[in-house]
Amino acid sequence: MKRDSQSKLLADVLAGECDLRNVTLRAGCAVLRRKRARRQVARIVVMVILPLAAAVVITRPFVRTANPEQRAIAANVQETVPGTNIRVLTDDQLLDMFKGRPVALIGPPGNQRLLLFDESAH
Repeated sequence: MKRDSQSKLLADVLAGECDLRNVTLRAGCAVLRRKRARRQVARIVVMVILPLAAAVVITRPFVRTANPEQRAIAANVQETVPGTNIRVLTDDQLLDMFKGRPVALIGPPGNQRLLLFDESAH
């Protein structure tokens, strides 16, 4: 190979590496910009959420709670089956109706049956 050809080849190779370096440098800069943007968003979120959380914690004792009478009224409001006046009872409410009698709730939750032990089998 002649000296001119070698110089040209060397110039082409070096020029290609420089372009490759610039591409790599640009990609690295883009990654750093994305990381910096994420950190800034995280800082802003923390700066907004922490004061809000502190405000909630501080003001929570001052929020008026229902008095015992209002809580009792709310507890007596019972759910009904839509379109009927059939009340939906909790397990405790159902068992309270049979105090003093041997009873059990048998089956998976939502599909239980009440078993009375003191009744004779028919």
